[in-house]
Amino acid sequence: MQEIANDMTRPRHKGRAAIRLAQIAYRENDLDKCRRYYEQAVAISSDYSVMCASELGLSRITLDEGDVKNARMHLRRSLEYGTASQHFIRRNYYRQRADYVIQAAILMAHAGRLEWATSLLALAFSDAATRNQRDVRLQSELEAALPPHQFAAAWERGQALQWEETIDVLLAELAE
Repeated sequence: MQEIANDMTRPRHKGRAAIRLAQIAYRENDLDKCRRYYEQAVAISSDYSVMCASELGLSRITLDEGDVKNARMHLRRSLEYGTASQHFIRRNYYRQRADYVIQAAILMAHAGRLEWATSLLALAFSDAATRNQRDVRLQSELEAALPPHQFAAAWERGQALQWEETIDVLLAELAE
């Protein structure tokens, strides 16, 4: 915590420190504090990767609160920042870009677009080195909701998706 406190005093590090504080608040299930830190990170940073990660965090917590419309809006902003900074194309951002696509898959599943959600998840899993409990739970839910042949076909389509094209499609869909 001392390291985070020190970073909050350094202008170049404030945004990243605010993200770390937001993540701690999220783990403690304090969504109000989490939201304040993510919003602070966006407000004080000019670093696209900080803004991208903060908007993703805001998308997650607004979805946790049941606000799908604003979750979509925050995810769209996150994707816009990521696209503007080429964040999704850099090799060292594979796990992060998978996180954004998994959040999109969750939102598509909420909208009843189960095959598209499955395809997005397959794309994300093709890139992600690790899968967390939330990701595996989503995969199980989609497998249970779709007939086996539909799930398999959607998964196969997802493995054939290209990142840049998929991000463009998601940006257009989330703008609606």
